[in-house]
Amino acid sequence: MKTFPRPAAQLLLLAALAGASLSASAQSEPAAPQPVGVERVGEFVYLVRVSNPQRQPGRLQLLRPADGSVLYEDSSSQASFGQKLNVQHLPDGEYQLVVKLGPAQHRFTLNLRTTTQRTTDLTTARR
Repeated sequence: MKTFPRPAAQLLLLAALAGASLSASAQSEPAAPQPVGVERVGEFVYLVRVSNPQRQPGRLQLLRPADGSVLYEDSSSQASFGQKLNVQHLPDGEYQLVVKLGPAQHRFTLNLRTTTQRTTDLTTARR
C-alpha cells in the first residue's frame, strides 16, 4: 500500500470519487467489460485494477492538476496490474487518477476536503 507522508490532520478528510458513469444501452446488449476499475476499499484507500489482456504498455498515475505534480506513477505491460493507494495524508484539493493503456486513457477525479463536525446534546435538568 502506497502512503503519502504528511503530518496527520486532526480534522476529518472526506473523499469523494467521481468517475465516468456508464449509461445502459437501450438495447439488451451485455455491457462490455471495463479495462479499468477504481474501488474504495477503506476510508481513504482506493484500489485501482487494470485489465490488459493485449499486454499494451500501461501507466497508472496520481496527479495534482493545480500544479501539474505527478504524486505517484507506475508502468506495466502485464495482463493485469493495479495498485492500492492511500490518500489520507494528501492536502485538500482535486486529484486525478489516470490510467493509460496503449492509446486509450481513463481518468477519475478525486476531491479531498476537510470538514468539521459540531454536535449538541440537550437533556432535561433535574432539580
